[in-house]
Amino acid sequence: MTVSGPTVESPNWVLVLVCVVVSLTALWEAVSAGQAIAAGKGTWLDLAGYVALALSGALFAIQSTLAPRRPDAGERLQAPAVFLTIVGIFLLLISPTAGPRL
Repeated sequence: MTVSGPTVESPNWVLVLVCVVVSLTALWEAVSAGQAIAAGKGTWLDLAGYVALALSGALFAIQSTLAPRRPDAGERLQAPAVFLTIVGIFLLLISPTAGPRL
């Protein structure tokens, strides 16, 4: 009979990679929106929306990394990440700037 200790699940690294790519893409778009604002062609709604999406992607990546080993820490990050995602999408939808936003 073999006795083994408790098993610890590992993070879903594919989900972490997807969240990091989403976060970096939103950050890239936020930089572009900031440059458009400086040139007088953009609005702050674009910048705020992309920054919110970048932060939410980063929070989801951190959550999926921490959740298997520390479920309480992962749960605390989920509500702000969902809230920032909803706010970011809403800001991009109400933005009057023409062009691809989502």
